[in-house]
Amino acid sequence: MYKTIAVSIILFTSIIYSQSTFTVATDGSGNYSSIAQINNAKLQSGDIVSFKANQQFSDATLICQEGVTYNSVGSGQAIIGDALTASFNTTININVEGVTLDNLKVYGYKNVTQFGSIIYVNKGNLIIKNCHIEGGYSDNIYETKGIRIEDTPSPVTAPIQITRNEITNCAYGIYWYKPFNADISYNKFHNLWRYPGYESVGGMSLFLVKGQDEAFDCKYTVNIHHNEIYDFEYAAFAVGECSNFIVEYNNIHSNKDERIFQGGVGHGVVAKWTDDTHTSKDGPVGSIFRYNYVHDLKKYGEPGYT
Repeated sequence: MYKTIAVSIILFTSIIYSQSTFTVATDGSGNYSSIAQINNAKLQSGDIVSFKANQQFSDATLICQEGVTYNSVGSGQAIIGDALTASFNTTININVEGVTLDNLKVYGYKNVTQFGSIIYVNKGNLIIKNCHIEGGYSDNIYETKGIRIEDTPSPVTAPIQITRNEITNCAYGIYWYKPFNADISYNKFHNLWRYPGYESVGGMSLFLVKGQDEAFDCKYTVNIHHNEIYDFEYAAFAVGECSNFIVEYNNIHSNKDERIFQGGVGHGVVAKWTDDTHTSKDGPVGSIFRYNYVHDLKKYGEPGYT
């Protein structure tokens, strides 16, 4: 009897923790050859989808499945998306929990619209790490977001970790409405700009805004630390109606001469600590900005500045 129970437990445990790895390769050497095929595969939580390094996959938006890790296999990074074609408005869509993106080169598609993004997220328990995330051709014209995290159908409260990525050539590095329970660390944000630029609109690494239901709790669940932010046009950060941020140990430097991109924005500002919805007198009450290395920021002669 006890042997039967023991065997049953072992079998049950092996089923729960079973893990399969599937390779995606355009040359036919893997289990699948396209994004569309892996989208249609019935994957299990714990599975790993490995795209072959240095091969490009751009036949469809990658629709992530719950609990699955997507990474590269081989020397280098697999390429998801195509910066020179206008096929899709989003490169990777994450609307399930437990997803990991690791060591991928993710391109936005050409001419993504104002509401487009390279990676779209509306669920947590998410890890994005070791990835190169880059906007497509002309994406700066349309306010493209590197990572867009939305509160639809409800705010994301499960943890999100975005670490050791390079995010470049888009209007906003990370755009997050109602951020909570986040670690944004050791990333490199650069070449962030928007065309045209205006006095109050431009490119930035993080655009983080809370809704009117924000409560002053001082739990500090959003930690932004050890990032390098440079070649930004308007502001390193835009933060509104938030009381739960700690921004520390970041290296912020070398803003752009925004006159190249229509002028009038970004006069050496570090952070737009403001209420972007204009509903609160206090703006980001209680958020902490400390121990950051801010240097080599310049004013470029906008009206009213010397």
